[in-house]
Amino acid sequence: MEINKELNDVQQEIIKDTEGVFLVLAGAGSGKTRVLTYRVAYLVKEKLVPSYNILAITFTNKATNEMKTRLNNILGPNHQVFVSTFHSLCAYILRNDITSLGYARNTFTIYDETDQKRVIKRVLTTLGYDGDITEKQALREIGTAKQMGLTPDQYFLFIKGENKNAEKIYKIYSAYELQLINDNCLDFDDLLLKTKTLFENFPDILEKYQDWFRYIHVDEFQDTNPVQFRIVELLQKKHKNLFVVGDDDQGIYGWRGAEIDNILDFDKHFENVKVYKLEQNYRSTKPIIEVANNIIKNNVYRKEKTLFTEKEGGPKVIFNGLFSDKEEARWVVDRISNLKFMHGYRNSDFAILVRKSSLSRNFEDALNQYTMPYKLMGGTRFLDRAEIKDVSSYLNVLHNPQDGQSLIRALRTPSKGIGEVTINKMLDYADKYNKANNTNISLHDVIFGIDNEHSKAVTSRVTGKILEFKKMLMDMQDKMLEKDVGVDEIVDFVVKRAKFKEALLSSSAEEDISRWENIQEFIVLVRELMLNGTIVTLEDLIERLSLVPENKDELTDLDQVTIATVHAVKGLEFKVVFIVACETNIFPSALSVEEGRLEEERRLMYVATTRAKEHLLITWAGSRWDFQGIERATPSRFVLEAQNKVIIESHFAPSEEKPESILVSSENRAKQIIATVKSASQIADNDKLKKYKKGVKVKHRLYGVGEIILITGPESNPLLTIDFGELGIKKFEALLAKLDIV
Repeated sequence: MEINKELNDVQQEIIKDTEGVFLVLAGAGSGKTRVLTYRVAYLVKEKLVPSYNILAITFTNKATNEMKTRLNNILGPNHQVFVSTFHSLCAYILRNDITSLGYARNTFTIYDETDQKRVIKRVLTTLGYDGDITEKQALREIGTAKQMGLTPDQYFLFIKGENKNAEKIYKIYSAYELQLINDNCLDFDDLLLKTKTLFENFPDILEKYQDWFRYIHVDEFQDTNPVQFRIVELLQKKHKNLFVVGDDDQGIYGWRGAEIDNILDFDKHFENVKVYKLEQNYRSTKPIIEVANNIIKNNVYRKEKTLFTEKEGGPKVIFNGLFSDKEEARWVVDRISNLKFMHGYRNSDFAILVRKSSLSRNFEDALNQYTMPYKLMGGTRFLDRAEIKDVSSYLNVLHNPQDGQSLIRALRTPSKGIGEVTINKMLDYADKYNKANNTNISLHDVIFGIDNEHSKAVTSRVTGKILEFKKMLMDMQDKMLEKDVGVDEIVDFVVKRAKFKEALLSSSAEEDISRWENIQEFIVLVRELMLNGTIVTLEDLIERLSLVPENKDELTDLDQVTIATVHAVKGLEFKVVFIVACETNIFPSALSVEEGRLEEERRLMYVATTRAKEHLLITWAGSRWDFQGIERATPSRFVLEAQNKVIIESHFAPSEEKPESILVSSENRAKQIIATVKSASQIADNDKLKKYKKGVKVKHRLYGVGEIILITGPESNPLLTIDFGELGIKKFEALLAKLDIV
């Protein structure tokens, strides 16, 4: 196996050291994914370890796919290395062995946040706690307990004496768990917690997986929570071959349960730990690395390491203080335009990073004024939108008929004339029937017995509507059982049989048309997942929807500027990065400082700086609008910690270094040239626009051939509405659309 050309000396040393427990401290951009991949390949090719005995755990679907692709290139597509996220691994284990925990069957549904809210609302009502504890508070307590790996009894002992609602929380948590078991469902945290419980209580099952996964690899170890740590600890206990990679300087998820001490105290939990450091950065230029090091060295609780790079030169990091938040946004977008002209960058080479999503509005407005396309990461995800959840509820019921929450959602949407009163009557009927007969019938059982033994559940006036709903579900089941039926055909039939199109397009409201377009987009996504082999069965699709929601903007490779929170771009990189609103009480946030989480905020700033490959620009405003009016602002302490490794361009802020006149002059000259280019290119744009007429057929690279059915908006850049047949109606800005006239 040839590795000399692919890896540096330290990386080679790491992958050749194959037996025992290892901690690899991998700095940002140091090639950790490459090391992890080659280490797995080295075990198979040089040490002749059977590939099916190797487990590689990642934290994101993107990282999983990247590692699978790399392993396929090295080992070939027939290798059996188990590459998975934590949640997908646990879902796989539970699909096989959850019946040992008392569950009726392994076809469980994974509840999302909306489903959880419905369950907890019913629990609070039943217990009479509606006014005492909110749904959000209850779910937060349950989530905290599960991330800590605690059962209702254990969590009660943990909070007793410190929380006045401890007893109520105990009852809520217990009732919530009982409801999930009755529905044969798990929430997202359960995937981890139930796997931990399974391993701790069934040694034979644990040993089965220990013998399967003899070599265990874990990426992004700094992001593990106590339950994930325990699962890894149990799995490696027999063969003691554990290889974890992480960077304590990038531990930024403490707010969602990640425990930074898992990596800081790693050698206290395992014996004979071998520690390696990856400190050479392959992503960023030297000025960017210097600023990152200057910032992160101020943290006390960290493993000592210093990034370096062999990429000499590169533009210095720029820090610019503007008079106001509006001026800051205009300056950023103006600089994007200048850099595009001077360096030939695409829009997608730029990222504007904010500490919190509410800060994005000014930058969105400025980009719109420049007619510069952008995408907002961290907004509502495509698969989290209501209409997609509505379709998914039917799929969940087909897969798991006992999934009460999905069944309720299907009853509600699209409207069938079955109201909340009727749904609650059927639920109450099931509860009373179970108590009287010592049985455990579900809402599904009531619906399918509405014309027989459960006819008294509702009034005769609505029985007919329930029977229509029953017939619809039966038709969907028949479709699912057809020989050689594709998953996309099942989804398409469900959408048609439930009459989503009729329900949404009967309204002329733009938002309803948009919802129908999203459903059409969902079908396109299902077909793409089938084509690339990601899904084969309906169960594959449901698990995919539960574990790895995709952002609609990621379905197409659009050339857009990225606006994102720093958390949302972890693991990504851009040629040019703007860190904006870098001000006291914003970054670091006032709450984080008050709660003693300054070091995590500094790690977040370190992550932000190390996303940049070529240019890093840090900005702040001297005044900013908030809900109380205009507030004065001062630069963040992180800017001061960067010392004099930046160019100060601001005439508003005190300057430590005189601005470089060449930057300013070239910037003004660029503005003039860009204006000339825009004027000249308008002639070509006009020729292009003249070809777009109603009835003209065009071809799009993703959606294929479609017909222009409507042209609206200004003549200089009209909006094209195009009918792509089965793939639905799409809208494109004429100047931005990549369309060919057929």
